[in-house]
Amino acid sequence: MIALGFSTEENALVGLAPFYLDEIQSPLFGKLARLRLIGDGSGDSDGLDVIVRPGFEGSCAQALLRWLAEHRAWDVCSLNAMSGRSAVAKALLHELTGVAWPFLSESCPNSAIHLPGSWAQYVEQQLSPGFRPLVTRYPRKLAGRYEVRIRRCENPDDLLSPHKEMECCQ
Repeated sequence: MIALGFSTEENALVGLAPFYLDEIQSPLFGKLARLRLIGDGSGDSDGLDVIVRPGFEGSCAQALLRWLAEHRAWDVCSLNAMSGRSAVAKALLHELTGVAWPFLSESCPNSAIHLPGSWAQYVEQQLSPGFRPLVTRYPRKLAGRYEVRIRRCENPDDLLSPHKEMECCQ
């Protein structure tokens, strides 16, 4: 795993890019090292992204491209499954046109499902009876062994606010 952190001059974290390396076999070039976003390759991920604080997309895109140019342990960088609405993806495309690197950009439709208002409703209404025990049993086992807190975060201030804690394994 390769995790890149992007920070301001004051050392405030403003971006995080989680990657991993795998290998692909190319009929033309043989074995190639491919840099991918964590979650890519599972066949069920869409909307992956580089995590960036709003307003820092351009500077994080520039820093990512500088890092890619300086660290060549990869042959192909695949940023698959990034959302077309991603501000970071848009900034990367803008920056790539300026550095004259070859790249390919394609659109792919995403799937979406309507989610009910609570975890309990989701488990009861949308999961098959055979799958329900799996999503309730394992979190209870985890909570039995460790102190577990699940928090709902809708904005950065929620990370510091303990009042948004939710019951584990409802």
